[in-house]
Amino acid sequence: MGNKGEIKLIQITGLENVWLSDTWLFAYEFATALLCRVLMLSIPSVEVAQLMSLFECILEMGVRVFFFNNYLKDELKKNGKWTEEESLAYRRRGMLRAQDGNNDMVVEYLSCIAAASILIYAVPTGAFSLTADKAVDTNQILSIVFFQLAPEILLDFYCVFTEISGGLGAFHSKYWSLTTGATQREGLFRFFVNLVKAFICKIGLSLVLICLILLSIVK
Repeated sequence: MGNKGEIKLIQITGLENVWLSDTWLFAYEFATALLCRVLMLSIPSVEVAQLMSLFECILEMGVRVFFFNNYLKDELKKNGKWTEEESLAYRRRGMLRAQDGNNDMVVEYLSCIAAASILIYAVPTGAFSLTADKAVDTNQILSIVFFQLAPEILLDFYCVFTEISGGLGAFHSKYWSLTTGATQREGLFRFFVNLVKAFICKIGLSLVLICLILLSIVK
């Protein structure tokens, strides 16, 4: 969606209603990511799919760290001299970084599992027009899914640790308290507990989106 689009959403919904912009962002990114995951898991060569998965994980981590570093650099440039408007804008950017990173993680995990389920259970029925004309081997799908999720979890752990250590802990805590009803406590353990909550909370919306996508590709 882009940083400017997300900032606009946060401006519209306000910092106290992050769950509204988060729900909108999740719906948009999940629908897009699901189709991309179906394409990736349908690649005939397991080695190519695994390399693409690894490249995507590294690229995603690089982009996330890059934007976080830019966020910190802008704070150092101001040297504590903020106007009220600049301070509010910077707080929005902090919330954006927390919202974008956390939302991306939930989308990545859910879309990967959903895409694998579609290829394993929906494609063999022959009722849907997907990129895979023939059923893809289940073991191949599970192998690619594992290669996608294992490095993803490790790199996400690193990114979350970097952001919390670098000063975004309060924003992460605020994000989770508003989107999952969690208490505003910082720390990596609390963070991953809340990640599981968000995962569960968004399964319902994910199922609705999956049904709509499948209805749109019925033969």
